[in-house]
Order: sequence, then C-alpha cells, then structure tokens
Amino acid sequence: MKLEDWVQGFVLTGGASKRFGRDKALAVQAGLPLLSHSVGVLTDLGLPARAVCPDPEPYLDLVSIFVTDERPGMGPVEGLRALLRACTAPFALVLATDMPGVDADMLRDLVRASLADPSLEALCFSDSSARHPFPGVYAVTILDRIAELESMQAVLDTVKSKTVTGGGIGLHNVNRPEDLGEF
Repeated sequence: MKLEDWVQGFVLTGGASKRFGRDKALAVQAGLPLLSHSVGVLTDLGLPARAVCPDPEPYLDLVSIFVTDERPGMGPVEGLRALLRACTAPFALVLATDMPGVDADMLRDLVRASLADPSLEALCFSDSSARHPFPGVYAVTILDRIAELESMQAVLDTVKSKTVTGGGIGLHNVNRPEDLGEF
C-alpha cells in the first residue's frame, strides 16, 4: 500500500494571525516562509501538501493543491472539517503552518502509530503540559461527530483518540514575530 492510500497531508494556513500582526504562513524563518517548512516536511514523507485556507492567492507560489471551502474566522476545527470533507484517504495528516519545529520523523511516528491501530480516530502528541492537536492524524469518519464542536480539545475528547509522548520543540508554535528566533 502506498502511504497516500492511507493518509493525505494538509497544512492549516488560514489563521487570523492576530498576535503575529501579519500572515504567519508567509513569515520567514531560516530563509523560508513558514508554509514552505510544512510543505517540505510533507514532501519528505512523499505526501503532496494541501493548503487549507479561505483564499489561496497568497500561497500560489508555495503550494499547488488547496482546500478553500473553510469558513473564515471559525478556527482550526473549521479547517479540520474542511480538510476532512476533501480528504480521499481514510486519514488526514494535519499540520499547522506556524510550527516550524515539526520534522518528518515526528510525522512518521504519528503515521506508524495510526497504521498500528486503525481503530484510532485521532492521534497527536502530548507533553507534560497538554495534548497538542497538531500535528495530528485524523480519520475522515469523524466529520459528522465534530460538526458542532468549537475546539480541538473537544474534538480529541469526542473521538477515539490517543496521544504519543514526545515532539519536543516541534510542538511549539509561532505566535509573535519574536518567536521565530526560537527555532
């Protein structure tokens, strides 16, 4: 079985970036826009990246596949709903564009764990402080059950989920321009 027959790769890029002050997906870290980091990690796994955003125009030079039926301003659960509607594989591997510390090894760990237990509907990382919904693997079968949910933690509470311990710096996201220097 090819990996893309099991899981497709998506990057959430449609956030409001209120604390950051401008589009985080286009912010440069280590010489590349943050979105390029996420696209590169999925490419390293052999998965084409699909950007989830209300408007693809700003990202046309960075990615070629888009999911654009996301309703703006409704947060990451809305992005998850949009990408699950578009996903043609049993599972979606979902990254947030503002997590430049995510690497291919982290994603391989998630995909391996989902292959080991296909009954899981959501799989993500946790550390001593919290569950981190992204990056995560989500079953397309959860779409109807998350239709009215408003937070990713509620999604993880509602579906059959499991966390993998680890992730380190990869679990940190960029909220302010000064956060870019941490990676």
